[in-house]
Amino acid sequence: MTPEDSRRALAVPLERVKALRTRLLAGELPAECRAELERMVDTASVLAWRADCGRSCVGWELAFALWCQENCLREALDALNRGDPDLAALLLDGFDRSA
Repeated sequence: MTPEDSRRALAVPLERVKALRTRLLAGELPAECRAELERMVDTASVLAWRADCGRSCVGWELAFALWCQENCLREALDALNRGDPDLAALLLDGFDRSA
């Protein structure tokens, strides 16, 4: 699997993550941003788990890429829960590089 292939397999579309990052930097309601980020984490978590059940090397590579994305989203959620939306936005900036 090439890096381009893993980007196509994003559990959460990059455009959605970028839009959330923009909303966080604009100071939108943290509760709404938090709810969206929680949904993204749930989606990434489920897809990473399912990919990890694969029996081929491609499944392993995909599972790792999804796990990296889930971890990035989870760290951003933790920052938001600590009341630091700027750090959350900064962490989301690394989402497309996490795969």
